[in-house]
Amino acid sequence: NVLFPQPSNNNWQRVPVNTLAPIPLDFLLFDADGKPMDGVFIAPADRALFARYTGGLLVKGGTVVGGIIGSAPPGARGQNALSPIDIEGRPIQSGQLMQPNGRPATGIMRVLFITGNRPGFYRPTFELMGGTSVQMTIVATP
Repeated sequence: NVLFPQPSNNNWQRVPVNTLAPIPLDFLLFDADGKPMDGVFIAPADRALFARYTGGLLVKGGTVVGGIIGSAPPGARGQNALSPIDIEGRPIQSGQLMQPNGRPATGIMRVLFITGNRPGFYRPTFELMGGTSVQMTIVATP
């Protein structure tokens, strides 16, 4: 929430079905050495190679560094977590955003989340391989 006017909370947003959450999900990523991890974006899921990551892959420099474990109401379809794109259609990677003070937001990865077609709890878990994970909750309303 550091890039948004306070108070704001990107967790537990209430959003209509089939709608983009108004506050993006921002994550501060660290590598194994504890340094901010820049250059990470979300790629589509590849269930054949990474069955665990049903909601997408976290990719840095062509290497999968983690993924998204999707959780949605039974029968829900259409939910999606994705990286925003720049004017040229490329995903915006962690470290490419700017802080309100004009400095780079080192290590921060922005995620846009779209609810599916069923009301209820959408709880994607964002996980770095061999590292940490965090689960967010978006409540889809009818």
